[in-house]
Amino acid sequence: MVRQKSFYIFFIFLVSSFTLLPAQDYYGWTYGQILDTGVKPGIKPAYKFPVSKQHHYGCYGFSVKHLAKYKYKLSIDVNAAEKKIGKDRNKLWSGQNIGDFLDLYKLKMNYFSDVGTLFNFLIMGEPVIIQYKWPVDAKNWVGHFVVAYSFDKQGVWVSDSIANKCLRIPYRSFLKGTGTQTLFAFGILSR
Repeated sequence: MVRQKSFYIFFIFLVSSFTLLPAQDYYGWTYGQILDTGVKPGIKPAYKFPVSKQHHYGCYGFSVKHLAKYKYKLSIDVNAAEKKIGKDRNKLWSGQNIGDFLDLYKLKMNYFSDVGTLFNFLIMGEPVIIQYKWPVDAKNWVGHFVVAYSFDKQGVWVSDSIANKCLRIPYRSFLKGTGTQTLFAFGILSR
């Protein structure tokens, strides 16, 4: 039932976005199984995806900024938006902050966690917002939001606002156990 519900939500999103479904449903597959099919991303890793330097605790806002610029040519001033919604820049983004931020720009986010669904979006050239393990030191990490826009055998290519550049992150930095699920839900931005 979960698989059917996830694929149904995926199908509804795609139909509402006027996007064709990929030929293969990779739901439940590991990232290795998917890569072994020889699939290619819809956007090449070398693409100059929008990226800019974030301030402390700004990664969610900057990820939405970069993705909204790519998809809708929308300019977002994260600093002004945070002030408008009352987000404390010394704290991580809360669920309330995220909802208020998206509402401010009349945006929506649909969430998924299956790696097959993630690949289906990237194959079709639909970037997603993911969260991955950003190392704080040798033993600790925090979740860091970035836009994933492409992939290759070693990992996904992301627009990273801490590094202020596009780079590849390894699959194990954002996938669970066998590699069929993401550590955190990933988001698809829409209007």
